[in-house]
Amino acid sequence: MADEKFTILDGELISYSGNDKIVTVPNGVTSIKEGAFLGSVHIEEVILPEGLTMIKHKAFWGCARLKRIKLPNTLRTIEFGAFRECEALGEITIPEGVTVMGDSVFRSCDSLYKVYLPDSLTELRTSTFSDCFLLSDIRLPEKLERIPVSCFQGCACLKSITIPDSVTSIGKYAFSGCTSLADVKLPSGLKVIEKECFEDCRKLMKLDVPDTIEEIGANAFNKSGLMTYCFSDYLIMGHILVRYMGKEATTAVPDGVRVISDHAFAYNEELITITFPETVTEIQDNAFEHCPSLKTVELPYSLKTIGNNVFSECESLIHIEFPPSIERIGKKVFNGTGYEKFSDKDMNILSGKYLISYSGTAEELTVPAGVKVIADEAFVECGGVNAVILPYGLKTIGNGAFHWRSELKKVSIPSTVNYIGENAFVSCNEPEISIISPNGHLGENAFPDSAKLKIVDGSRVLNVKLTWAVKAGDCPERRLWNFICSKSSTTFAMLDKSEYKIPCAICFYDTADYYKDYLKKNIVEAVCFAASYYDDSLLEHVLSYGLLDNLQLQECINYAIEHKLTMQQMALMRYRYEFLVGGSIN
Repeated sequence: MADEKFTILDGELISYSGNDKIVTVPNGVTSIKEGAFLGSVHIEEVILPEGLTMIKHKAFWGCARLKRIKLPNTLRTIEFGAFRECEALGEITIPEGVTVMGDSVFRSCDSLYKVYLPDSLTELRTSTFSDCFLLSDIRLPEKLERIPVSCFQGCACLKSITIPDSVTSIGKYAFSGCTSLADVKLPSGLKVIEKECFEDCRKLMKLDVPDTIEEIGANAFNKSGLMTYCFSDYLIMGHILVRYMGKEATTAVPDGVRVISDHAFAYNEELITITFPETVTEIQDNAFEHCPSLKTVELPYSLKTIGNNVFSECESLIHIEFPPSIERIGKKVFNGTGYEKFSDKDMNILSGKYLISYSGTAEELTVPAGVKVIADEAFVECGGVNAVILPYGLKTIGNGAFHWRSELKKVSIPSTVNYIGENAFVSCNEPEISIISPNGHLGENAFPDSAKLKIVDGSRVLNVKLTWAVKAGDCPERRLWNFICSKSSTTFAMLDKSEYKIPCAICFYDTADYYKDYLKKNIVEAVCFAASYYDDSLLEHVLSYGLLDNLQLQECINYAIEHKLTMQQMALMRYRYEFLVGGSIN
């Protein structure tokens, strides 16, 4: 007789209504539903059957007295918060074969001290073990790719951990508040340590960072032993200057440093003059934020990238020159500085090459010749600009450069541009954007919905309109960009939507058979597309392919009639009379 304490439907355990201390889940159960045992505070032990493959989210959340649970070898998935706040659970073995563990699976399991994770697990999620106060014994899977956000945050008893060589990035707050953590072995190929990653790791006094490191986020080691017991003015890891702790008025960044990290010099009130070695290529966000005494900055010729708000609130900084090699400039680099305060020009161009900001109201704006880089969000404070003429030689259009410029209707991007940042023209209202010989990088959502793109590729002109139906949950203009930059059957197939494939196939019809094959199968849609563009030459061009039969042509005529395209209707009827009626095409 079935145990009435369990509600089971099609192999899924829906709920449990008993009050036993030891619970044996019946054989035949293959999944445990969301919240099936949620808040069952009387349960101390759970025995799960072989054949169980999934424990769904919140299944055992809040089972405060649960001490023991043996997971079956058939288990494959443990979802979000499945064992969260199981405060009495002391140890757990995740069986080999489990590939997915959701967010916060063991979060706030106060007594959890020992965990075994299988090598089949390649991904951990946010806050998997956060606030597991007693956790001190854990081995990470050998194929793990990333330590996620807040994964071990607040694990105050964790003393040591070895991160496998497969890991390339450690997320923000990952080990924040691990106050006993003293021994961390980082992987040899580590690239990223995100912000506040090891914050408040008071006993962490030594850390070998590999030379592969590319980024260390703000306050990654704040309040750690590395900061507290650093006996040098500079905390340098790999080739990254993480933090300057000196109090001198003048300082020189040591040779070999390549990156000045986020907030590295921030809130230093004594610093007046700084010089850099010719090894520095990047200064990251807020690096010198609120250095009120800073007056003299000698930037190296090697510098390529300047992040957001780098000199924000440096009120004594009135003059600075940028070297000729810079490729990217972030937003509000000089926000609240003396340089910004004493600038009386609508267009702020630094060193003749770098357009930092424009706050004017010209209807038609010509960016001066010689400008190579437009900084992030450079035009967000201007008004009334309907058209922008960009100079030949421009290379970079920064992130959000024309963000919120709804009045901008027309812009032409020269062939020299090789970087267009994310959201560069977002929120512009149906702008006409001409792009000459696209190349290089295009950021996500660089162009807004309803933008009319005119792409000039040699002697060919491709016209495409971006629509919400195409863009929803996607970034198709980047695939269009990739296709134009590297035309092939693969990049054509990746366009996916007919709104892009039709105009591309028309434009490049005579260059490859796969365009011809696509148009043969979709010729009615192609003709209707050409007719709706109010472009007689485009319609004549498509008709010249000779792909329509009588029935297909009638469909096109009906489309023109329905959409009141009178001139296009006449062109289609003339085509039928001249080519089809005479029997030239069947």
